[in-house]
This record gives sequence, C-alpha cells and structure tokens, in this order.
Amino acid sequence: MSKLPFVVDAHTHLFNARYVPLQGILESWGIWKIPAKLISKLAYSLTASSTLKERLESFSVTSKKGATEKICNEFAHLVCIEIEHYLLEEGNSDPELAEAYQEQFINSELYSVLKEIHQYYGDSESAQELELDYIKTKWTFKAETQVQDKISGWFSGIHKMIERMLRKSLEFLEDAADKIDFVLNMLRSEVGIFKRLEGYYDNFSERYVFFHYMMDMAYPFDDNPQIRFL
Repeated sequence: MSKLPFVVDAHTHLFNARYVPLQGILESWGIWKIPAKLISKLAYSLTASSTLKERLESFSVTSKKGATEKICNEFAHLVCIEIEHYLLEEGNSDPELAEAYQEQFINSELYSVLKEIHQYYGDSESAQELELDYIKTKWTFKAETQVQDKISGWFSGIHKMIERMLRKSLEFLEDAADKIDFVLNMLRSEVGIFKRLEGYYDNFSERYVFFHYMMDMAYPFDDNPQIRFL
C-alpha cells in the first residue's frame, strides 16, 4: 500500500509530565494519594533529562506478558542512570569535580524525592546508598579503575526501592502496564514527543501537518501542573 499524499492532524499534544496534574491523574486511576504524589514528584525530577533521551527512544514493550514488571524495572533503571549523570558528568575523573557533582546531586530535586520515597518504601540498602558518606566513598577515583566498572551495581538498593513502590502502587489496578507506560512516556521532552509523532506519520504519509493543542488539565483533577496556564 502506497503512502497517503498528505495528512493534516488537527489535534495533537506535545505536553510532558510537567504540563499535567500528574498526581491527580494517578489518583483518578485508583493509586493512593501518597504513592501518587511520590511517583509524580519522581517523574517531574526526570522529565526532559538529556541523559534519558536515548534510553526512552529505544525502549518498548512488545508483549503483554510481564509488561508491568518490565516497565517498572525500566523506570527504576532510568532513575539510576540519572543518579550516575549527577555524580560523574561526562565521565570526568577529577576528584575536585567529583565532589562538586556529589554536592549537586545532594541538592537536587531527584535526591530530595528519593529521600522521601525511602521513608515509605526504603530499606537498609537504599538508606546506605542515599548517605553522603556512601556516595563519597564510592566515587573515590583510582586511575587504574574504569568508571563503568565503578558504576555497576552501586545503586541496586535504590533500583529495588523504586520497583517496590511502583509494584505496590499498581498491584490492584487494571491495565497497570498501560498506566505506568503513560507516566514513562510523559518523561520525554517536548522535542522527543514531537520526534516520536513524526516517526509515526512517516510510516504512512508523504507529507503531514500537525496542529498542537495545549490542554489546561488543572480542572478535571485535584492537582496542579508545574507549568501554569494563563
């Protein structure tokens, strides 16, 4: 079948998690208030991160069997990737720069929400990994050690903590995989969402025009987006 010569899509959306009242949406699905708040805050801290772009573009779930577990695992993995980005930007092994990155992480939105998540879903392993002394010890640089070797497995406790929160939040929901996949896709940048839309239309149209409608979603849900509408 040949491609259509021209398509006009008069109703597209390019918003991500920061534009929508994510906590209110999660609560409307049946997720309890505390985990809904924590998941939304975690999503806000990751949204549009350049370190996640390639990972999100390549991630997909091809079958329903085990989809929820796979998506929860991917979500947790994205968190760990972002931690690594904070602690060792561009692979620099200078000890002074490493200390600056450690302080940047401790003062970040991501670290703050991880500490909050730990209060409800953490254990001794995640507690240790969130301590500054642990972070400083792990990032003591030695010239003969490859950075990639140092990263592997350092934040397995945080990884398991995120998975634990997501599983407990979703265990009684229908279509749980679709719901957490929605949140995962909301982490994309506006450009990333646009590129994904372009890829979709490239499959069946020679030319296309998009009209973007920015919906004010603050009213249907008991929550407010981080980006306010005028």
